[in-house]
Amino acid sequence: MNINKFLFLKYFNKKQHKSSSNFINFDKVKKILLLADTVCLDNNELNKIVSKYEEAGKWIKTLIYTENVYFPKEISQNFWNKSVFSKRDTNFFSRPKAHILNDIAAQEFDLLIDLTATPSLPTMYIVATTNATCKIGLKELEFPLYNLVFDVNLSEKSDNNSNLITVFEKINFYLKKI
Repeated sequence: MNINKFLFLKYFNKKQHKSSSNFINFDKVKKILLLADTVCLDNNELNKIVSKYEEAGKWIKTLIYTENVYFPKEISQNFWNKSVFSKRDTNFFSRPKAHILNDIAAQEFDLLIDLTATPSLPTMYIVATTNATCKIGLKELEFPLYNLVFDVNLSEKSDNNSNLITVFEKINFYLKKI
């Protein structure tokens, strides 16, 4: 285990007692944190997902992570409550700067949906920090960050469009059954 993962594990164990491990019915969801990376932006489906949640009366904040120092032009397309952070917003150990983690920790969400195609330490810190009743991810990780995991590979470029919409539909299906 490298030093970055060791430090994340230490942080995760410290935060673990604060997180809840519950599921929530879709009808009771009011606030959602949608965590994404630039793979989700390639197909513009993220905007459609945000719009569908807003049409359902959900308040949604979107947090996008990019490895690039300069943001891709897709990020310049504004929609409500979108924040972006990049590798330059992390420290040497890949931990997001304090103002980013403090902003996330200060809010309570009913649901966190992590749509990042490739797990990274900065997004794992966000998931560990988020106060959410239910946390949903796309990959099973070596750290138990999520309450519900859908095994989907969004980084495959072949059918990325339908993968993101399919994940969105599956998440809603299961949340409505709870």
